Amino acid sequence: MFKIQYILLAVLALAGQSVAFTTPMGTKVTRSMPSELAAKAKSVAKVEPEVNEDVTMFDSIAEPIGDISILALRLATCSLMIHHGFDKIQNVDGFSANVVAKFFGFLPGPPSFWTLSAAGTQIVGAGLLTVGVLARPVAFSMMCTMVVAVIFHL
Repeated sequence: MFKIQYILLAVLALAGQSVAFTTPMGTKVTRSMPSELAAKAKSVAKVEPEVNEDVTMFDSIAEPIGDISILALRLATCSLMIHHGFDKIQNVDGFSANVVAKFFGFLPGPPSFWTLSAAGTQIVGAGLLTVGVLARPVAFSMMCTMVVAVIFHL
């Protein structure tokens, strides 16, 4: 078997020197030996097509549905916050006396200030959050208001 390889190599070496196997305009072509070709073939990595696993056939449907769901949750939450804010404004004295003064008497200032602050946060904050203006600060202030409400109801 080795003899056949040597014979083929000799024929290829002689053929490379003949006129029939030269390239036009005298350009030089380098030839590699079969052992060099085998080494190059082993070193070359196989190229596989890139597959993006994050993309599915439902992405075109899922994104709009997700956006609509978030919008519905935002509108529902903001409408509830506005409702509770108006309840506080309609009965400032009752909420101040029965909730703020009774359970949160340690807060500085008059109880009606804290009642109107909570109502303002719930009404104005809900309006701003609905349209997405100052969403993070408003969400933080609404969260603080709701943490106090949860503590009250525990």
